[in-house]
Amino acid sequence: MKTNKLFLLLPALLLALPGCAGASTSELLKKANGASATGLTPSQILSLMKDGYGVQGNYTETLIYPEGYEFLDTSYSASFRRDYGHIVEEGKSVPAVREYIGSRTEVYFRGENNGAYQEVLLPDNTVGTVAYGSLGMDILYADVFRNPFNYIEVSDIGEDLSLDSQKASFLLETWAGIDRHVLSASFVLDGDEIIGMTFQIADKQMGIATDSGFANIVSTMDVVVEIDRNIPEFDHLSPSTRENADLKTALEGFGSNFTASFSSNGLEKESRLFVTEDAVYFQADSRSKGPKNDDRLYRTGAGGIYTVYRMENGLPVQEGINRVSPVDQYLNGLFTISPALFEEDREGLYLLIDEATAYGASAMIPSTFGMGSGNGVSGYVTLSDGKVQEAVGVIAGANNVTFRDSFSDYGTTSLPAWIDLDIL
Repeated sequence: MKTNKLFLLLPALLLALPGCAGASTSELLKKANGASATGLTPSQILSLMKDGYGVQGNYTETLIYPEGYEFLDTSYSASFRRDYGHIVEEGKSVPAVREYIGSRTEVYFRGENNGAYQEVLLPDNTVGTVAYGSLGMDILYADVFRNPFNYIEVSDIGEDLSLDSQKASFLLETWAGIDRHVLSASFVLDGDEIIGMTFQIADKQMGIATDSGFANIVSTMDVVVEIDRNIPEFDHLSPSTRENADLKTALEGFGSNFTASFSSNGLEKESRLFVTEDAVYFQADSRSKGPKNDDRLYRTGAGGIYTVYRMENGLPVQEGINRVSPVDQYLNGLFTISPALFEEDREGLYLLIDEATAYGASAMIPSTFGMGSGNGVSGYVTLSDGKVQEAVGVIAGANNVTFRDSFSDYGTTSLPAWIDLDIL
């Protein structure tokens, strides 16, 4: 299975948040000034960093405009965080990365044909392995998640713990997508522990057209990087053990009489499904005051067979038979999704857990809309009086598309007034 998510080919650049920033520049410089060059040898440093580590940092870019344009001076800060390690896959230890994306994490590992893979929870709460891709194409693990220290030689590290400036630039680009020339960089030790790195970034000259010609803009950058060798182990994903008894009861308790309304910022019209024991009616445009040619009527028959009618000039015209329930056609994903994939945010509101969003969110969207699977972003279900009130799924595309299923009239739904089953 493959996911159709769109991903950047560089680590996510996250706005600096409390608790995400590394040690302050002055603290790291104090450590650097007091560090012993004999604490670890270059060979030991390289070996430890190839084995696994966590890196987090923050950087600030400041744009300094020329005289007369000082009001345009700006600063931008961002942070980054990632763990490098290994995970056992098919009995072998393979490289793995843990990405920190806001408050959640995702683990990617090297798999078949050196591709990048991740584990997700499928709608039935089983674990699935999916290829990491961009724009419909699979991505090699090394293209996105490589440990940059696998490309550094012992000779690149000086006895004074300095790192070759070209390799230091490569580190920053791999970790955070920073494409800047590094003048100098050094490892910071606390005894025999690698705790960070210091970087001196070269200023970048840019330009601005002015009335008198061309003036320079200077871009300066400060970077602080903290390194932690004690990171959580990389484990495979396990099925969720959440019970969510109320949600389970509601998902299993739709019954045979209710109304479902479907709306989305990706659809031109809101549609409705009227469900009764005798028949099911799909109204393509819920705002319509009468039958439209896109509407469908499904008459319940013996043995689970449905006779299908299309509305033509206001009258039902038989189109064929169907052995699959039209309700299942529209709502099977919601009927079969595991309640264990949700966590209760507050009373009556259940959010899809992060590991389940890729496939869980798209499963909540009526399959008849043909939105595919594996590209979910988020989803939730709300309950009212023990019944499902809303089910919302958000999927990724050129823009995020939100689908909302709203449920009402449990036990009191009737077919539209213009439908007379007796004439069929």
